[in-house]
Amino acid sequence: MIKKIIALLYCFVCCLILSSCNFEDFKANISSPNSFTNQLKVISPRTVQYIRELEQLKSPGAGPIGGIGYKIAQNTLLAVNMSDGSLETWNFESKTLVSDYKLNIASIQGLSFNDAETLLIGATKHEIGNYAAEELSEDYVDGIKVWDTATGKLAFCVTLCSEKAQINRSPDYIGAGIAPYGSRVFEFDKIGLGIDNIKTNKSSIVLLSDPDWYWHYIGRVVFNSTGNRYAVAYQEGAVKVYRIGILGIFSPEMGKNVDKNYKSISALTFSPNDKWLARIRDGKVTVWKVSETNGTLQYESTFPNAQLLAFDRSEQLLFVGTNDAISVIDLAEKSTLTTISTAGLTTFTISSDNRLLIWGDSKGAIHIWGIP
Repeated sequence: MIKKIIALLYCFVCCLILSSCNFEDFKANISSPNSFTNQLKVISPRTVQYIRELEQLKSPGAGPIGGIGYKIAQNTLLAVNMSDGSLETWNFESKTLVSDYKLNIASIQGLSFNDAETLLIGATKHEIGNYAAEELSEDYVDGIKVWDTATGKLAFCVTLCSEKAQINRSPDYIGAGIAPYGSRVFEFDKIGLGIDNIKTNKSSIVLLSDPDWYWHYIGRVVFNSTGNRYAVAYQEGAVKVYRIGILGIFSPEMGKNVDKNYKSISALTFSPNDKWLARIRDGKVTVWKVSETNGTLQYESTFPNAQLLAFDRSEQLLFVGTNDAISVIDLAEKSTLTTISTAGLTTFTISSDNRLLIWGDSKGAIHIWGIP
């Protein structure tokens, strides 16, 4: 009995320490703006209705913009232009293009930065000749790679890295991602998930099924903030959270297999400190409050054509992106605070100091929004 009490007290103290760390992390972020963002208010439920466009940059490529990152300490913007699969770096103060690395990135799906924007993961392509009589050529994905964003050099190769690789995967059904701290990456198809540890170069393959050994189809996968857990959203409706290296029936499960119909999963994301887990499935946005053992429904609403999700750094707000608008949801009040017109939206991000909303469009423009 005494041992149980001591164990409970130990867990309680650990929870307090972790909660304090999460809060301090957020305080550090919002209290560390750069020379530009210190002129802006923190985005919050009280201020977000006043957000407006401050700057706009035009990529030299025709677009669309497939990924956005913002290095707050250097005041530099990162953008992936899908016209040629290149990574652009912009000096935000001078509004000049500093570098333009041709990486041959093939697809917006699976394209993402780590939290510090030091690494970028994406699927690459090359042209392979079709040696039939007509000698046509088509584009194929030939690998999933991780690059150093400062140099544009290859930092890690996930799969199919040989330049001579023949026809393999298609960006229509493969996805990839990177842990916020850049320690792990993953790639998946409908029934299998591969996880790689960048530091140790160790790989593991996970075949995902439920306790009844019924095969699910994977829709999306995402790491949590520490990279020691990951969530899997299945096309049939269930969402499960697993620990790295531990696969079993005791993992938290949300949503269940509500209809067992195969529906597209447009987005899946944890909030910055893992309080929430949000998903878009067939135009419906669902948010769960996640603990170690279960998940409880917090918010659900239909947003036709919803494709993108992002939490603000305080975990109070959820931003939902469609083709031409971003809706801002107050999670505590379960209501829409404002809707921002974003014509041709393709990707967006919230800066780590919670002061900027940065989004890219289908014509190669990068829009910087904030609250003066």
